[in-house]
Parts: sequence; structure tokens; C-alpha cells
Amino acid sequence: MGQYDSAFGISAYLQEKLVYVGQKEVYEEASATLEHLLDLDVCAKQIERLCHHWGARCEQIEADPVEGDHTYLMVDGSMILTREHDEDRDALKWREMKLTRVFSERNRLELTENRRCIVKSDYVAHLGKSEELFEKLAPLLSELERPIVLGDGAQWIWNQVRARWPDAVEILDFYHASENLHHFANEMLACSVFGSEQEKHMWVHEQIEALLDDKILQVLKCIASLDCRCERSREAQRKLLSYYESNWGRMYYRTYRRRGYMIGSGPIESAHRHVIQRRMKLAGQRWSVYGAQCMANLRAVYASGKWNGLTQMIRKAA
Repeated sequence: MGQYDSAFGISAYLQEKLVYVGQKEVYEEASATLEHLLDLDVCAKQIERLCHHWGARCEQIEADPVEGDHTYLMVDGSMILTREHDEDRDALKWREMKLTRVFSERNRLELTENRRCIVKSDYVAHLGKSEELFEKLAPLLSELERPIVLGDGAQWIWNQVRARWPDAVEILDFYHASENLHHFANEMLACSVFGSEQEKHMWVHEQIEALLDDKILQVLKCIASLDCRCERSREAQRKLLSYYESNWGRMYYRTYRRRGYMIGSGPIESAHRHVIQRRMKLAGQRWSVYGAQCMANLRAVYASGKWNGLTQMIRKAA
């Protein structure tokens, strides 16, 4: 079968198949897969053009508002490498791809005593300002008054949440809270504030247990009481105290657990890997800003289980 030169000369059926393969594989590999399996000779550039065309338009797929109690909104960002034209030359720049994951407690099923899986989520991705991301989220969350929001402590998340849902439950992801504590303790050991690895481990364990028991004030006092004599240790102490103090009201982990809330944002961390990075952060990849947003849109539609909506859009346009 000869190569196609234009998206407009391809049937709706074939366009959907090309876009599907293009959002799953690197364009060159998608082209090779189609030729091997179907003896279909479509160049990588044509698949890219189709992914851009429909990736830009799939934001128009109508969102079904999420309903129900215990609906989670998880927000995080990860970096992708973009190629941008700057002063008559191509410049490489790392940009933050913001991703949100929305799901209800009823879609979080218990597999074993210590293992659960989320069977349905809605994803929205945006390479740009936080305000624009939350505008995209608005139709999806139009029925919610009190979402449960988990974040890593980035101020832009809380600012946007507070502006839209004043009564939202805000939770600082426990992994980030404990990770920052571990980093701080390592600095203290390097600066000889702790005399041994064992002393450091014991101190960290005590603070984590206190955090899980809603004793944030006790933890703050313990951090502040450490004898930090060098500038490096004092700076680490200042940063951790500032991080905890600014998120104090989001760290009542015992209370959250008793109410049945999640305290970890693991689902959005894994979402970045399988929704964004699996396709968009491979060796040697450089994205235009436009191309990156189009691909992120397609990946979000696919991961949200809304591919049929895109199929219908392509057929209507035929």
C-alpha cells in the first residue's frame, strides 16, 4: 500500500488506528509496527501529523462530572525536555508537565489486606500555567464541593484548590513529608549533629511515629532543638521547619486515616510513569511545546478510558 501524504485522504477508521498506535509507540516504531503487522506503509511523519491534529482536538471530548463522597484529586508535575526556537536557533529546555488524577473511593478496590488498585481514573495533563490546568479540570469536577486533594506541598496546588474549593480537604502527601525528614537527617549526620547512623535512624523513626500520631508540634520542636552549629546544617533546619510550618494544617495523618482518607499520593506518582513518561520521556526525545501537549492529551484520553470518545469525534469529522 502506498504512502499517504495527507490526513484528509485517510478514512476515519484508519486515522483512529494510526493515532492509537502513535500514542503508544515512538512514531518511527509505530510506522514499522504497522508495516510489519499489516503491510501498511505509512510514514512516521504522517502518524505524527495525525497525533497532533487529533491530540489538539481531543480536549473537546465531553467530560462526565465526577460524583460521590471521598473523591480524590491528586496533582503533581514532572519534567520533559522540549525543543524551542529561540533567537534563530533551537534551544533545549526542561518544562514541567502537570498531571492530575481524579478518582472516587468506590473505584479503589481491595485486592488483598495490604494491596488496593484503582480501577477507574480521569486524567488531565497540561504543559503550562496552573490556572490553565485547573480550568481544564473544571467540567470534570463541577459537581464536587469538597474534594480530597493530595499534593507534594507546591504552593501553586494549594492556591488553585483554595480558590475553587474553599472546603476541600488538603493533605500533604506523607511520602514527601517523610522524605524531607530523611534528607534533613542525612544532612545532620554529615554535619556531625548526629553521632552515628543508628542515632539518626532512631531519631527519624521517632519523628515519623509522631507525625502519624498528629504530633506535628512535637516534631517541629525536636527539629528546632537540634544543635546546628554550621551554616549547612542551619540552612537544612530552616528549610525543613519552613516546609512543615507552611503545611501544618495538612499533616494530621492520624485524623485522616480515622476518616478513611488516603495519606499518600502514590497513584499520581505512578500515573506520571505510565501516562506521561512511558511515551514522552524516552532516550533522545525532544518535544515541541505543541507536540508535547497534543501527545499528553492523547495519553490522558487513553488512560482515562475515553478512547471511544475520540473515535466518535474522528468519525463525525469524516
